[in-house]
Amino acid sequence: MMCIWFDLLASILWDCRQSVALSFVVVAIFALIHIRFVSVMALLSIVVIVVCSVAFVVQLGWVIGVLEAVILVLVVGLSFDFTLHYGASIPRKGCAKHRVTVAIQKSAIPVALAALSSIIAGVTMLAAETHAFYQVGVFLVTSTSVSWLYSTFFFLPLLTFFLSSSKECVHCTKETRCIFPLATTTDITLHMNGHMAK
Repeated sequence: MMCIWFDLLASILWDCRQSVALSFVVVAIFALIHIRFVSVMALLSIVVIVVCSVAFVVQLGWVIGVLEAVILVLVVGLSFDFTLHYGASIPRKGCAKHRVTVAIQKSAIPVALAALSSIIAGVTMLAAETHAFYQVGVFLVTSTSVSWLYSTFFFLPLLTFFLSSSKECVHCTKETRCIFPLATTTDITLHMNGHMAK
């Protein structure tokens, strides 16, 4: 009987590793299709989210069983959600700074509210007397919090450093116009030519 139990645990560990690896492959393909050039940074962010979430539940003393194996496979899919929303809302043109700013303006509130609703759902499950529901609650709170933190404060700053910039940025030209709001390009050219002639 004990041999069957150890075989089951060994099988769960092996299948869990395969499922997590397969989940990463599916997420990478999905990221590559939808957010092409950002997919490498998105995948890095997702790996960090998964590692931190798994490290947290291991720190809590979780032992891999059937429920924990299912939860670990789900963490890959749930960690991808917020990063995908930010990555999909990045405009194709503009400088890196303004492209990330636009992504934040478009997605920060929906992502924060989605995270809040998942955390509230997880917190309500923490009061459950059934251990399985309690573990799912811990998982929801942990994975959602870590996913929101890393997608917002790791993925977006990472994009600011590594995102390519196009030559024409609509937002940069607006900032330039704000410096001289009453002057037109012709006025500035005439004014500069007048100073050059003197």
